[in-house]
This record gives sequence, structure tokens and C-alpha cells, in this order.
Amino acid sequence: MNTKYSSTPARGSRGTPPQRVRRVPPAIVVSAGALIGALAVLSSQDDAKATEYTGSPDQAPAASAAESPTSRPDAPRADHDRAEALRLVNEARAEHGCEPLRRDARLAEAARRHSRDLAARRSSAHRAADGAESGAAAPADHDARAENAGATEPEHAVDAWMASPEHRADLLNCSFHTTGVGVAFDGKHRAYWTQDLARS
Repeated sequence: MNTKYSSTPARGSRGTPPQRVRRVPPAIVVSAGALIGALAVLSSQDDAKATEYTGSPDQAPAASAAESPTSRPDAPRADHDRAEALRLVNEARAEHGCEPLRRDARLAEAARRHSRDLAARRSSAHRAADGAESGAAAPADHDARAENAGATEPEHAVDAWMASPEHRADLLNCSFHTTGVGVAFDGKHRAYWTQDLARS
């Protein structure tokens, strides 16, 4: 709407006092327009953010690359964690009169491979990704395998093994003499542990 402003006072038709027309400084008009424009931009940005995910309520946005299943067998702490797990197992064996387990390179590599497989699938199971028994990936002369998913620290993994009657019996079996420990991490830093044992 166009508004005309008079520079001289206007007089009424019947001698009424002159009416003054208030002027609106141009700067205020410009500022108001700029403010409205800024609010419009912010509103459009908020709308864009609100509609960024348009899936149905029961659908989740795609996982980011950082959350995708990724094993990290060579994490800086992995070597320390494997050695610590073996130390704790041997400590428990000593309390039950068993000799310490010796690290075997073949068993250790098999355990690492199996942990990587578990991390890639984010599960703890005695079957490999192809459906075969996971023990097939271990050396033919291995005799037992212990697994654990989710234990962040070595002591937690060993505690979980000792709480399992089957794994506890294997770890405290004095006829086992060699072992290999593996640990791998998925994209959310969840740890997957494997310990292979053999009598040789």
C-alpha cells in the first residue's frame, strides 16, 4: 500500500485544527525490511533441517561410515590386550595347579582371523560368515575355542570365560599347553575376543 506524506499541515473542511502527518524515517523502514528478510531466511533453513530425513517413523537414517561394521585388529592397544588376557588366564590356571599356557603363533593367527570375522558380523558365534563351523579356520590340532563379544577390557573377557562352565573347563584344563588369543573391534569399538587352545 502506498502512503503519501504531506510536507504541509492539512486543514479540515470546517475549520478544525490542522492534523499533522507523522513521518516514518526511511532508516526504520529499511531496518524492518531487513529484519523480515532475515527471519524468512532462518525459517527456510529450519524447514530444510526439519525435512532432511523423510523416511517413515519406523525407518532409521542410514548409518554413517564411522558406525559401519569395521574390524580394527591392529589397534594400538590390541597387542597389550592379548598379552594381558593370556596373563590373566595363566594366573587362574596357576591357582588350580595347571602349568601356564604357551603362546602359539598359528593359534594366535587363527584367533585373530576369527575375531575379525566376529567383528565384521557383530556377533559371537561358533560359525564363520560362510556358515561353516568356525573351528575350521583354526589349525587342525587345536582342541578348544573360547569366545566373547562386548568385553572392552581383557579382565572382563576372562571373567566372562570363567563364568561360563564350558569355557572355564577348557581354560583350566591342565592337558592344554598352547594357546592363541585374538581381539578385534567393530565400528563402535565393541571388542570381540577369541582364545584357541591345544594340547600340543
